[in-house]
Amino acid sequence: MIVFNPSMSQADIQTKLNSIATEQVPNQFGTQRYAIFFEPGTYGSSANPLIFQVGYYTQVAGLGRATRRTTA
Repeated sequence: MIVFNPSMSQADIQTKLNSIATEQVPNQFGTQRYAIFFEPGTYGSSANPLIFQVGYYTQVAGLGRATRRTTA
């Protein structure tokens, strides 16, 4: 599981996503699995969008408008 947040450098996020795609695209029968989550916020811009390829066994999700933290 990988969690990105808007305070992270877009270049770092793009590099990690490209690395995962390179590994997963030919991984149809492999054992690697990824869950990629984005915390609430803006990633990229219309001039410089965050674009990436999703390969086999990769799940991508946003964490909603606000992150709730609870204590027990």
